[in-house]
Amino acid sequence: IHLNAPNGPEIVGTASSYDKIHDIEVAGDYAYAADSDGGMLVYNVANPLLPALIGRYDSPGRALGLQVIDSLVFLCDSDSLIIINAIDKTNPVRISATKIPFETFDVDIWGDYAYVGMYGLGFAVVDISDIMNPTYKQSRDVSSYYYVDVVVRDGLLFASVTTSYDYLYVYDLADPLSPIQLSVTRIPNS
Repeated sequence: IHLNAPNGPEIVGTASSYDKIHDIEVAGDYAYAADSDGGMLVYNVANPLLPALIGRYDSPGRALGLQVIDSLVFLCDSDSLIIINAIDKTNPVRISATKIPFETFDVDIWGDYAYVGMYGLGFAVVDISDIMNPTYKQSRDVSSYYYVDVVVRDGLLFASVTTSYDYLYVYDLADPLSPIQLSVTRIPNS
């Protein structure tokens, strides 16, 4: 999508997927997509007019969210966080995984920890200091019956929760294993 087009955003190129893309992240000339039952897809987007599907990791569940750090992809897949080596974009390979108590939806990385948004609970904290052996540490309930998006910036975790109303929770990560809730704001539905 060209965002600076004179008449507003416009589509400049398209590519196929296996299922329904829930999340996408661009790193360099590549876009990584969480494609539900299609797994994790890799597209070459060096030419935005002709994006090309070049690789796939067929995950065992539903891929709903991901985060890319260098050549590693952290994939939310059903009730797991899967770590994938994507140095070979045409053949991404699973390195490891850890189970999460509820369905995973979104992930963000801060230091040695992955913060995983979940459906039906809140967010989980996973120690990823050893990528060969990621370890689920704990969950934080944010009274959610729906999906939780997470973003970590400058030592703060922002959790966007959708229920019959929308809420934004903010946590301090001074102690990454014990997030402290700083605030919660109800956001009116539009």
